[in-house]
Amino acid sequence: MKIRLHGTLDEVMEATEKIKSMFKVVSVSSPYKDRGESELYRIYIEVR
Repeated sequence: MKIRLHGTLDEVMEATEKIKSMFKVVSVSSPYKDRGESELYRIYIEVR
């Protein structure tokens, strides 16, 4: 399953750690900053 997280850098990093504690994580992407002047980021996580 692939999961897309979207939020501030702190939010997506915190959610990533919570997901790691609950699922078997296969891969985690680097944070991608949204275009423009947005303060939001995306992280893609693959879990089994």
